[in-house]
Amino acid sequence: MQGLLIVLLPIHSSNKYLLFNYNALFFSIGKCLIIDRLFIIGDHVTSITLLSLDVLKPLEPSIVDLSGQMAKLKGVSEIEIELIEIDRKVENIKITVKGENIRFEDVYAAIEKSGATIHSIDKIITLSK
Repeated sequence: MQGLLIVLLPIHSSNKYLLFNYNALFFSIGKCLIIDRLFIIGDHVTSITLLSLDVLKPLEPSIVDLSGQMAKLKGVSEIEIELIEIDRKVENIKITVKGENIRFEDVYAAIEKSGATIHSIDKIITLSK
């Protein structure tokens, strides 16, 4: 996962966390740590159950082929890909990944392998363990 950093920051006086996506070198903030498919925040361990991503991809592979490759990932039970905009050489798509204990590293690698780039993480749902 070269060059991609995900950071969760606590919102004061609540049990919710903010998600930030930095395209920079790795650094740590507070008690937030990402290990494998689990987020460890202070004393809380959470697993990812939904990711919504804004992605820019080349015309090939098709969204059908990309969704098929992503559906094979460990922990993934459902992939939804919506075409937002198409240009002469690229497509802007929204990918929603659902499952249990989704490994962000695997999702990221599958998207990068297809020649696509994640622009932003628009939504994430995690469950406490």
